[in-house]
Amino acid sequence: MSCVLLRYTLITMAKQQIEEFICNGREGDECHAQCHACGANVEFDPETQSLNCEFCGATKKVEAIRSQELDIMKLFAVESGNNWANDAHVFECEGCGAREVLDKSEMSSSCAFCGKTAVVNTQHIPGIRPNAIVPFRLNKEAALKCLCTWSKKKFYAPGKFKKMKLRDEELQGVYTPAFSFDTFTRSFYRGRIGQYYWVTVRINGKMVSQRRTRWMNISGGFNANFNEVLIHATEDISKKDSNKLAPFDTGNSVQYEKNFLRGFAANHYKKDGKQCWAEARTYIEQRLRQMILRRYTHDVVDFFQAQTAYEDIKFKYVLLPVYVGHHHYKKKNYNFFVNGANGKTVGRYPKSVPKILATIGIGLLAVGGIITGIGFALGLF
Repeated sequence: MSCVLLRYTLITMAKQQIEEFICNGREGDECHAQCHACGANVEFDPETQSLNCEFCGATKKVEAIRSQELDIMKLFAVESGNNWANDAHVFECEGCGAREVLDKSEMSSSCAFCGKTAVVNTQHIPGIRPNAIVPFRLNKEAALKCLCTWSKKKFYAPGKFKKMKLRDEELQGVYTPAFSFDTFTRSFYRGRIGQYYWVTVRINGKMVSQRRTRWMNISGGFNANFNEVLIHATEDISKKDSNKLAPFDTGNSVQYEKNFLRGFAANHYKKDGKQCWAEARTYIEQRLRQMILRRYTHDVVDFFQAQTAYEDIKFKYVLLPVYVGHHHYKKKNYNFFVNGANGKTVGRYPKSVPKILATIGIGLLAVGGIITGIGFALGLF
């Protein structure tokens, strides 16, 4: 009877353990990427927003708390203890130089950007820890469907490329770093703008129209709010491609929680927060110029100057979800990216020379037909 009771107790304990994971996400706690019950790996599931055990099927919801902006002074006075050293480590690809941040319990087998397997551990992660994250919403299967739809729309891509089937290792989920900024601005400006008008004058006995400019001095004050000015902090994905993947809805980001990274990597930033704030200010000043000049009817700007004071500056260091794919075609590597939240896709693809030549030929035939038609109409043929 005691053996039966002991067996029952062990089964009950196992069931309780299946419902729990050793990692609770609190700072300073030891964190493992294994299920407490069976020891198998656990991964974050974008569809359920939960940690899933790939062996016993146990799940645990990852708590999502709305992220908060931090005062800009915390960015300028980085504390040495506010880093990822206790959570993760950096791997740097010897092939393309991409740097990925992985959980302490994870190892990188290949680079998401070029597929090289030679990846070196750099041991440390300088800089601050993220305080916000936009979790993946699409799983890998959904991302592959987005890539398939994208490739089929590329008319000039070779047929074989459009029918490509990626292997699992050729598509990886990577969190890419960015800084978002909020601020209130007060600007005082002055400038000189002009509006064109036309007059008719007599020149050498002929009446001709001339364009002239009516100039006007402008000055005044202008206040504006800027929210979620997003600056990407990586160079592994070009600024052009990053903009095409937008929006990332950073306004609804949640507090950084390392459990969101289970099964994913994180790309380490190459532009720090100070550099990104300088880039954000350049963007804001350009937008202010546009917003102010839009208040006036004008055709040309002679000069424009504005002095801007920034108040209540807040920032978030946020990780953005991107599936990074690479495909080798005729000894060349082509990268493509899928927004892990909304499925937007962008990338590079090979061009089919026969298709390009055929298009040029059709265009030349069309132009020739038009010229011939005009010639017959004018009686030239």
